[in-house]
Amino acid sequence: MRRWFSILMLGALVIAEMPSIAAAHNLCFNETGFCLEDPFSDYWENNGGLPVFGYPINAATDEANSDTGQTYKTQWLERNRFEIHPENAGTPYEILLGLLGKNRLAQLNRGVEPREAGAIAGCIWFEDTGHNVCDQAQGLGFKSYWQSNGLKIPGLDAYARSLQLFGLPLTSATMETNANGDTVMTQWFERARFEWHPNNPDQYKVLLGLLGKEVRENTPLPQPIMLSGIGPKVTDPLMIPFGYARATFTHDGRSNFIVWAYQGSDRDLIVNEIGGYNGSRFVPGKKETFFEIDADGTWSLRLEPLGYNQGIATGGIEGRGDTVSDLFEPAKIGNIPYRFSHNGNSNFIVWVYCAGGRDLVQNEIGPVQSEAVARFSKGPCFYEVQADGDWSIAPK
Repeated sequence: MRRWFSILMLGALVIAEMPSIAAAHNLCFNETGFCLEDPFSDYWENNGGLPVFGYPINAATDEANSDTGQTYKTQWLERNRFEIHPENAGTPYEILLGLLGKNRLAQLNRGVEPREAGAIAGCIWFEDTGHNVCDQAQGLGFKSYWQSNGLKIPGLDAYARSLQLFGLPLTSATMETNANGDTVMTQWFERARFEWHPNNPDQYKVLLGLLGKEVRENTPLPQPIMLSGIGPKVTDPLMIPFGYARATFTHDGRSNFIVWAYQGSDRDLIVNEIGGYNGSRFVPGKKETFFEIDADGTWSLRLEPLGYNQGIATGGIEGRGDTVSDLFEPAKIGNIPYRFSHNGNSNFIVWVYCAGGRDLVQNEIGPVQSEAVARFSKGPCFYEVQADGDWSIAPK
């Protein structure tokens, strides 16, 4: 039985080694397993690099902008989000940054704070939002950081370059507890969050919050798609709106339960069982899809995006029956020894799918107690397990 081979690509300052160059203009980072490709790589290098943007945390993919509803080539980084805007091709604004400070405040049910009383001597006053940006020490702090960093756009003065990078201040500077549990002086901007860490060396006293990571992790997953019926059925075509889809089927009949998935010119047999069934299979998303279902009883289909569970990478996973795991970043790229167990009497098949390829690590029948090497390419990754009993997968 042929299975899906190609899958859609998804996607405090740490001093680290320089990124490796995988190809011309490509920057790859072992810390997250993701690469920045041209033109994002040049943009990252030219406008602040790691301290300003952080590491990439997914692969570039087409994604709808929640503010405009338009779809752009998008890549998330720890501190920001890059978008390619083809309508601006050939200009310095072909790549735009997300309004992640504004977005994160909205997630926290906060907005622009009321205007301050007026300008404070020695600070920068922003009339548009009514907030000051000040230093926290002599020549050090939010004002100096805002003024000394900006996008390298020809024709703009220093103020305009800083405004393009950080945006306007949305709050005054106050003490807040960040995602790491540290209570620090904090000020929010349209595209950034400044944090004052007085115990750090001078060049690291102002750090940018990990807004890309926080916004992405707190964005609700799309609602699942639910279908059901009795007996044979060819479903209407539907667009799967998420990149990695888990299709969970149930069937209460006594005879064949067979499901074909059609995407363009591709056809894949994803379920071929007899009698009752309750299990999950992987279906590539971001494609128009319809299903041909052969059944003699009541059946249901639930299509949902894969969640994210990094604990799978180090702690493994266990379950029962056919399962598609959540996404995780591999502990390393390369070969990793694993232990496998299965107490069923039928097939035990385990695939590892990653953004860089897939690997068949188990293909057995009946009970299994074995060890094998799983080959991981760049993430994110997930497991697809076919089994009729309890099973477990764990790093050795």
